[in-house]
Amino acid sequence: MTTAFTYALSGLVEWTLAFAFIAGGVVGGPMGTRIARRLANTRDTLRTIFGVMIFLVAGYMLWKNAVA
Repeated sequence: MTTAFTYALSGLVEWTLAFAFIAGGVVGGPMGTRIARRLANTRDTLRTIFGVMIFLVAGYMLWKNAVA
């Protein structure tokens, strides 16, 4: 918190971007909570979604490294 406050006072914070992230968190937090509660009864579904996301991110990283 101290570092964030120091950056803000120094003018190193891009406020439009910061507000976009804050708004995303305010909207996405409750939405994510609702979705997680619905999927809590089916733990296998959550694990599958998580596993697919890991593979997608790994594939993207491999592709970006191969292209660069």
